[in-house]
Amino acid sequence: MSITTKFTAAFALLLALIMLLAITSYTALTIVQQQTETAILKSTNIQSVILKMDSGLEEARRMQRDYFLRYSTFGFSKDRYTYVRQTKERISDVISLSKELQQLIAASDVGHALRDSQVNLNFYLSSANRYLETFNEAAELITGLTKDETGLQAQLVKNSTLLLASLKHEGNHLLIDLYQNMQLHEKDYWITRQRPAMQSSFNVSGRLRQAVVEMPGIGRTQKSDIFSYLDKYLSIAKEILRFDVAVRSKFNEFELQVEALEPVSSELITLAGVEIERARAHIDETGQLATGILVVISLLGLTLVIIIARVLNKDITRNVVKLTEKARELHDGKLDVQVQIDSADELGQLADTFNAMTSEIKAKVDELVHLRSMLKNIIDSMPSSLVAVDKDGRVIEWNNMASKFTGVSMEQARGKLLPDVFPRLGSEMGRVREAIRNRRAEHNSKAVRKINNDTYYEDVTIYPLIANGVEGAVIRVDDVTERVRIEEMMIQTEKMLSVGGLAAGMAHEINNPLGGIMQNAAVIIRRLTEDLPANRRAAEECGTNTETIRAYMEKRGIPRMLDLVRESGSRAAEIVQNMLSFSRKSESSQTSEDLAELLDNTVELASSDYDLKKKYDFRLIEIVREYDRESPQVHCEAGTIQQVFLNLLKNGAEAMFGQGDKARPSRFILRVMPENGMVRVEIEDSGPGIDEAMQKRVFEPFFTTKPVGFGTGLGLSVSYFIIVEHHGGKMDVDSSPGKGTKFIVRLPAEREKV
Repeated sequence: MSITTKFTAAFALLLALIMLLAITSYTALTIVQQQTETAILKSTNIQSVILKMDSGLEEARRMQRDYFLRYSTFGFSKDRYTYVRQTKERISDVISLSKELQQLIAASDVGHALRDSQVNLNFYLSSANRYLETFNEAAELITGLTKDETGLQAQLVKNSTLLLASLKHEGNHLLIDLYQNMQLHEKDYWITRQRPAMQSSFNVSGRLRQAVVEMPGIGRTQKSDIFSYLDKYLSIAKEILRFDVAVRSKFNEFELQVEALEPVSSELITLAGVEIERARAHIDETGQLATGILVVISLLGLTLVIIIARVLNKDITRNVVKLTEKARELHDGKLDVQVQIDSADELGQLADTFNAMTSEIKAKVDELVHLRSMLKNIIDSMPSSLVAVDKDGRVIEWNNMASKFTGVSMEQARGKLLPDVFPRLGSEMGRVREAIRNRRAEHNSKAVRKINNDTYYEDVTIYPLIANGVEGAVIRVDDVTERVRIEEMMIQTEKMLSVGGLAAGMAHEINNPLGGIMQNAAVIIRRLTEDLPANRRAAEECGTNTETIRAYMEKRGIPRMLDLVRESGSRAAEIVQNMLSFSRKSESSQTSEDLAELLDNTVELASSDYDLKKKYDFRLIEIVREYDRESPQVHCEAGTIQQVFLNLLKNGAEAMFGQGDKARPSRFILRVMPENGMVRVEIEDSGPGIDEAMQKRVFEPFFTTKPVGFGTGLGLSVSYFIIVEHHGGKMDVDSSPGKGTKFIVRLPAEREKV
């Protein structure tokens, strides 16, 4: 017999039983419904109205308590909207409900006790009306206290501001301190609402008044203004105390009114419960007959159900239980589960299908796990931070790089809002929503990020994710700091090349007229000062002689002026030559040099440097030399090494003279010594030192701590390039705040010839 046949027979018997039970139940319930419907509606309506009244009164009481306890911490507009309006609405609702309850009791067949409660209900209604009136009066008082612009508190703040301005005008710290002490007591009053706090403020104001009286140098008009503000301050503060007393009085009146209403409300709730019990008792009496009939029929039906259940349990239920248990194991993750059912009916076929399905599911899940693991490894191997979010901005997935940047694992981040777990991407939520809405990628190139006063740059790209019912976005964050800095370095390099070309062009343009000036100056000197035949003839033709001309020139100082012209021309020619040298690529060869001697020459050069003399006298710096005369020579380009030494000496001198510590002498300690096949040079100053974070960046191009216009940030980076790249050496810095700075240069020692 198939399952269909078995269930057909069982359901036929059950259907007959259900029809018999339904007919009997319908008849009994019709009788009960007709007799109890009116009582239920009446009692539940009355109870509902009473409970709403009690709930509304309790809510109004809670809101007015909150209003009186917390009105000083809210703004006036929020007080009026959040508390005053809503409290009035709740009290009005209670009054309307009490009137509705009177009408219900009058129109319903209720018990004598509830009908006799009309007197208490009238008292309840009048008390609620008085409650509303009292609340309106209290609200007006608080309006006088807290209203914007015109309230007493606003007036007090405005007057205090004017008083402070008058006191600051005098510039006396004692008056300002007394004013601030007075304000502290006033703020204490706003927090505690205790009268002694405000009284303390009054006492301090008296001391402030006395201090103004005794303070010399304050004009009569200024004193009059200060006394006027103090008098007004005391007047407003006393008015606030009076208002607060009135508000507390209203609050106590509220409590008394509510205490008077609570017995009435409790009595009404009790009477409503009595009415419910009356209706319930009536229902019980009416339903006992129907219950007896239903019990007899139910016992017959139960016997029939037990018989059917035993039959179905034997042939169907046991096999269904087996399938259910195996399905639960499959749900719990046991994918290799199999079920054995020895039956030729539909359950046996279902078991065979279930076994085939579990085998296929296991194969698919294994494949999915492998693919997911491979995809996860690919995402985690990427150098960019990848974050997937849904349309609400909650994290769906992110890779190891995102965990590294945030310190939050994927398990901790999943389901959280993106700004909560990746704060610096919070500003990108607008672009995320824009990308999802427009279904196109959004880019934010070179976004600036600050970490410990260091600037980093990021490219943030947002791709819309709309597939398989998932709507969201994928955010990729790439650190492009090095690329940006390289771009900036290339731009600066181009600028420097342009400056070099400009210098060469200017030098050539200046060189031609400068040559003419110097040549003509030499000719003038020769024709005016030398005793040449041509000079004598020209003087005689003009009615004079060369001796007279030379005497006139000596008296007027013309030879000295011409010498100055020639000397200035020579200096200008030297400057032009330096500019041309700057624009040409250096092709000088390296020579053997003694670094101690080279360092001493650089110190002499720094002592005569014009830029250094203009800011401070380099000669005032104490120079301590600690040279190891056994140090070997090095093979180097002397000019560029001197450039490095001069740059370090200039930086050290600027640091020492800029620290402003007169008690700490300015001193350079210069050391030269051999070290493992190299020559070590140390230039140590007594300046303020630099911290660890700055030491990491001190050799970076364009990094400088000087104000704009006072440094390019290229000096140390160029020096580092000369030592490391051109000469194969090393350059380090050793410093700590307050203990000076030491730059260490190491150059390969010259090998001895065999």
